[in-house]
Amino acid sequence: MLNGALYAAYLVAMVFARTPAQVLWLQIPNAVATAALVSLTISVMQDTIKGQVGLSTSLLDVVSVTASLISAGVFRAFSSDQSYGPGFAAAGAMALVGAALIGWSQRRTSPGP
Repeated sequence: MLNGALYAAYLVAMVFARTPAQVLWLQIPNAVATAALVSLTISVMQDTIKGQVGLSTSLLDVVSVTASLISAGVFRAFSSDQSYGPGFAAAGAMALVGAALIGWSQRRTSPGP
């Protein structure tokens, strides 16, 4: 959940970046959050589909392509020829929703006291 929020913060910060140096420095939190979110996806798929080794890997590829198509469509819908800012803001909002869903699913699946 924290990494989803970090990724959302990166996307929103991209709205305010004005120089190439600022964009370059923002790649540090982007790399940390992206690495953690990718590893989360792999572990969730493997935990969900136990006993079928190749199926989780195949589904991961399908999920990745589907997510890329959806995110590209959303980015295009909110961006304009003059600015990518609204696209980054929409992506940041979607990342926050995703982080909240991750937190909600972890809370629902964790064993009670």
